[in-house]
Amino acid sequence: MTDSETWKDKYAQELFTYERLMARSIQTNSMQWQAPSLALAAQAFLLTIALRDQARPTATTTVCFVGVLMTLMAWQLMARHRYFFHLDQADMENLEDALDLLRISDRDRQMARLSRVQPPWLGRAWAYDVWKAGFFLIALVDVGIGLSAWWPAQWVIVGLVAALLAVWGWALLASAAHPLRIRFR
Repeated sequence: MTDSETWKDKYAQELFTYERLMARSIQTNSMQWQAPSLALAAQAFLLTIALRDQARPTATTTVCFVGVLMTLMAWQLMARHRYFFHLDQADMENLEDALDLLRISDRDRQMARLSRVQPPWLGRAWAYDVWKAGFFLIALVDVGIGLSAWWPAQWVIVGLVAALLAVWGWALLASAAHPLRIRFR
């Protein structure tokens, strides 16, 4: 028996576990990104119903409420799949350390190791955060359309801006008490 066969035989269970984790991690990452695309298609459908000229205010408000719920459900599903993905990544990192393998599961280390390779300017933003912000804006549009079915649009816009400023102020106050941590994962 050669040394490489001995090593493979000795760590066969760990290598099998690593391969399973890798496959599950790829599947989980794929499912994470199915949620926003399906929710976006559902939002488009709901917004076409809400923006019809013949729509009654109750129907418009109901459709927009369902749109906000869709946004929250997609956000939660993305977060859940992201959590599972990070659990698998942590187990893979532990196995890489135990087997003294190249740390391919840790993107931060990979980016540091390959610092000469730079992403395009838009690729520097973390997709999860971009989609969260996009879903937040879609939810605001849903709320705005739902409210404008009952009140004049200019008052709805003023109310939404005031709510955004209040949330922004609250976030600033909260970050002063508990400084925000920048995450790069």
